[in-house]
Amino acid sequence: DNSFQWNVHHHRDTVYIKKKLNRSKRSTKGKSMKKKTILKTAGFLGAVAAAGAIAYKAHQIDDKMKGYAKRYKFAGKEIKFTEEFDSDSIAVNFAGLELDFTGATLKDGKGTLELFAEFAGVEVIVPEEWAVVATGINNKSGVSNAFAKDEIVEMKPTLTIHYDVNFSGLDIRKPGEDEEEACCDET
Repeated sequence: DNSFQWNVHHHRDTVYIKKKLNRSKRSTKGKSMKKKTILKTAGFLGAVAAAGAIAYKAHQIDDKMKGYAKRYKFAGKEIKFTEEFDSDSIAVNFAGLELDFTGATLKDGKGTLELFAEFAGVEVIVPEEWAVVATGINNKSGVSNAFAKDEIVEMKPTLTIHYDVNFSGLDIRKPGEDEEEACCDET
């Protein structure tokens, strides 16, 4: 149901008359509805794809964490070692973790800690008389080791830390040091 409309325009001393075709409101509305439906569908599919990607990433992290003896997610945890320590493996995800070795001894003077952290903060407190060797993968993370400048002596008990940290913070410090002293030299 198309109709015509006459438009009259005045410009200076001239009159312009235009004949304009009016399309029915239904046909214009239909095109607009199609565009909105397409946009809504595209938005919905984008949201589904994003949710799928997040679920896949969470599954990958869970698979990686399965190889560790202790696993912590979405919670803070404080672990105090008071016995003889040989080795342990710990994984944290979206969590805070404090490992305190000040009450422990190392079996045969050596110990190994395997550590995985993703979106986490990990603090490792080690007795001053120990040596610490920390090596690993640091992906967009902060790693500080208060023992890094200490000389490794064969007779010192030595804790070896193998870490894989992603978007996390790892602070290896001596007892009594606060976080700022352990991580940053003020010279």
